[in-house]
Amino acid sequence: MFDAVGRRRGLRKQREAGSVLASLLVNGALLGAILYAGTNVADQILDEDEPVEVTYFDEAPPPPPPPPPPPASSTPKTKKEKPKEPEPEPEMVEPEIVEELPEELPEDPG
Repeated sequence: MFDAVGRRRGLRKQREAGSVLASLLVNGALLGAILYAGTNVADQILDEDEPVEVTYFDEAPPPPPPPPPPPASSTPKTKKEKPKEPEPEPEMVEPEIVEELPEELPEDPG
């Protein structure tokens, strides 16, 4: 917990600078290796421009011919449309006026 008590603060800055430098070197080397390998592979692929013959042993049969068109009729068929009946408009119903109930209810004899 108290590992850094009494140590110099300059040592911490040196370690941070060293880790940043090491990180940059490793990442730069990795990036350079990827670029170098990529250019070599691309050159090899471009140099091999030989045609490749592909043979299919189990060729699929040709697709079936399309179905024949329907026979032409001598008279064109027309669809008879029924005239649409207009929908009846809803009737306006006026609310009935209800008489007010008496305030006192008659008592039940019994």
